[in-house]
Order: sequence, then structure tokens, then C-alpha cells
Amino acid sequence: MISSRILAALLAAQTAVWPAGVKAHASLPPLPASVTAAGPLGFSPYDDPLAALGRPSRYVRDPGFPPWVPPADFAVSMVYAAWGTGISGEKLIVTLREGASLTAEFVPPLMDDPANWYGKDFLIFGNAFFTASGFVRPDTDMEQISISGGAQVFSEPMTVSVSQDGITWYTYSSGPFADGFAPTQAFAWDRVRKSWGPELDFTRPVPPSLSPADFGGMPVADAIDLYRDSAGGTAFDLADLPLPVDPLTGRKWARFVRVTADRRDDGGFALEGEVDAFARVSAARAQVSVGAAKLLPDGARVDLESAVVSAGTYETGPFCYVLAPDRSAGIRVTGRVEPRGRLVSLTGVMDTEDGERVLRATSRKVLGDAAVPAPIALRASLAGGGAFHHDPSTGAGQEGVEGGTGLNTVGLAARVHGRVTASDAQRETFTLDDGGGRPLVCRAPRQPDGSDLAHPGFTLPVPGAFVEAAGIISVRRDEGGVLRPLLLLRTPEDLRLLASP
Repeated sequence: MISSRILAALLAAQTAVWPAGVKAHASLPPLPASVTAAGPLGFSPYDDPLAALGRPSRYVRDPGFPPWVPPADFAVSMVYAAWGTGISGEKLIVTLREGASLTAEFVPPLMDDPANWYGKDFLIFGNAFFTASGFVRPDTDMEQISISGGAQVFSEPMTVSVSQDGITWYTYSSGPFADGFAPTQAFAWDRVRKSWGPELDFTRPVPPSLSPADFGGMPVADAIDLYRDSAGGTAFDLADLPLPVDPLTGRKWARFVRVTADRRDDGGFALEGEVDAFARVSAARAQVSVGAAKLLPDGARVDLESAVVSAGTYETGPFCYVLAPDRSAGIRVTGRVEPRGRLVSLTGVMDTEDGERVLRATSRKVLGDAAVPAPIALRASLAGGGAFHHDPSTGAGQEGVEGGTGLNTVGLAARVHGRVTASDAQRETFTLDDGGGRPLVCRAPRQPDGSDLAHPGFTLPVPGAFVEAAGIISVRRDEGGVLRPLLLLRTPEDLRLLASP
């Protein structure tokens, strides 16, 4: 049974109000209301200032070189910049030739807000990129290709100015410059599927402590982790300029942002740069516990407090589980390959898969190793439990299992006892009954090679045996769509025979 200390932690996690930083801030439009251009622009398709009005580019339609090289769709990344057109032929970026400028208007105006991510206020996306160690293709494994050892950023820096009235301008004369660091990164990398994962946040700058030198020789997948959920872009702080302050708030502000192609390279040649998008920086989020993350709706971005990997990737399936150090809550994590016992800090996007809340990871930082908390002792008939603040319209909370009552235990590591009533070799499961009237289906541990087959060292127990089983409490939908608990064993050692039939 659950100890009083663990029970208190579970109650605290499941009855807590929204912690600071979790409630949504007043929503402001992240994109500018309009853009206007002056001076010479590039040739088609780089001649339309409206190409910079939407969100940063995510995909490029490469026309290829038929019939030898077929057309293909490339995700925009730090090693493959936006160019040409998008999948539907839409224009992606605008080129500013010598002397040209592009002005974006934000409504309401940008405000200097220290509550924003890293204190920054707006972002400008260009088409700068890192040179890579090899040729990038649509199916390139981003763990197998690296940023060049010199971490060279191909950029065409342009001067940025802001204005409150469109007449008086204040300039970042010493930088930062548009179309420079940090290159756009549209998606996270899914290390399990070896493909692009969730979209990254185009309103969150990269950590300001980073510089191009931090990326030299690093696999692109690891470099994406350094972005910490950011889609890149050059970040600017209004506090850096001598702007007048708003008399009501006492803060500096600006309505207009202008990019001008007025710089020259070391050889004296005029630089012509590109603009992809402008964005307002969003308010920073506080890190939250695993239990608080489950309160968030599907699609919500989250920064998790440090958590311990309680089931390594491939032990229970093509995912891992992390557990709050006090064992108050656990959650499935997709897109990461982590060993059990690793202490991690994760960012990601909340989602629901087959009735179970999951975190679709966008980055992780290894904090070291930690002892995995022992599984909680639990009656098998109570596995799963009742609903945890579940809102079916948004996905927030966790749906309870059929007939479940009390605390929700989905995602937790648990230890149960009971008599085996059935074994199903085809489904690689056995059913355990502790006399409580609600038998629990348990699934064999998986092979560590990622094949998602039963572990070769595991033998299903025979009916009539009395056993102890440990693992992660998950859920499954039966043929009728009813949500039922499922115990996922991690290794053959998670099953212990207590008495033979």
C-alpha cells in the first residue's frame, strides 16, 4: 500500500492550484500587423515584402534537378536555411538589396518587459545557417551530421532600428544585426523515430549566453537541444536603446522595427540580406513539476523541473517515463532516448496519446545520474485510479480508468501482488488479480534494441502462480474504447514468483 509520506505527496500534486508561471499571460499577437518596404528588393521570389509578415518558414520546396534529382520538401533548420518557395509555392523570404529597408509595425506596440524570455522583446528571422559536415537531405539523421568545427555562420548582417512614431529612429548601431545568429530551427529532432518532431517556439529566443563557438563540431541534434525549445532568430532588447518611456508604465516601447541593408563586408562590398519574419518575444515560463505539467492542455509548451528517468527508452516501448523525485507524479516522454536513472531537465509540448498524457520533448539537458525512487506499493485493483482534473475538451489533466476511484496513478512506477489468472502469449501479457474485483493486465518488458518485441529473457507466468510485478502504470483502450489500466514491466527482474500454482 502507499505510505503516508507518498500519499501526502500525491495529494499535494493532485489538489494544487495553478503554480506561479503556469497561468497563461495576457495574450498579445506575436506577429506584426503590417510590413512595408523601401528601396530595391531581390528578384522573384525574393521581391515581396509580405513574405516577412507571417511566422518563420518551416518547409522549403526544393525543385531538385529532374529527372536525376527529384523535387523534395526540406524542413528549415540551422543547417538548411529558408530559400525559394514553400510547399505550396508561397514566397518565404524577402531580399533587401543595398540601401533597401523593411519596416514592421506592431499593434499593440512592443514593450520593454523584463518578464519576457531572457528580458528580450522582439526577434528577427533571416536565412542565416551553420555550415554542416555533410550534404543535408530531407531524411538526414540529425544525430549523424554535425556543425562544422569552426561553427561558421553564413550570415548577411543588416542594421536594425526602432521607432515610436515612424519619424524618430533609434539604432542598434553596434548590433545585434538582422540575418545573423541564431539560425532558424523550425522543429525539434525526434531521436526515436529519427525524424522531425514538434515545432519549436518562434517567440522564445535562444539562451543569450550562447554564441556560434558553442556549436562547433556538435551533432545537429545536440545543437537543437542547446536552443532549449527556441526556433532561433536574432533577439533584441529595447532596454539597450535610449527610447522615451511610457508615462503610465515607466517602460520603453516601440511600434516600428526597421531592417536596413546598409552594411559592408571586410572587402567593402555591400551586403544584401534576407528577412523571413518578425516576432514579439513571449513571457517566460517558470519550470513546473510533472504533476503541474499534466494540468496543462494539449499543445501547451512546458519546461519541466528536474525529473528522474524511471523507465528507460525501449524498456516499456519507444518512449521513456520520468518521475518527480518525490514520486508524486510520472509522465511518458516521447522523442528521447534516455537510460533509467538519468536526471534530466526537459522542455516540450503536452499531448494525449491513447488516453495517456505525454510530453513530446523538444530539448533535454542532462543533470547527472540519480537513484530511481522505489516503486510505490499499490493494490493491483486500484491501478490507474480516478480522473485527475481531466478536461476532455482541452486534454488537460488525466482521464481516469473505467471504474477507477481515488488518486490517479498513471505514469507512476508501482509494485503490485496477486494471482495470475491468465497468460496471453500472442499479446505478451498476463492478468493479475488481487481479489479486489478489478484484474490488472501486465505487459512483458520490451527488448532493449528498440524492436518493441518482448524481452527474450522474460517468461510469462503460468495461471495460478502468485507473483509480484513492478513497472509503470499506463493505460489501454479495449475493443469497446474503454480506458483500462496496464502495467508495463521494464526488465525480466520486474517479475518475481512468490508461490507456484
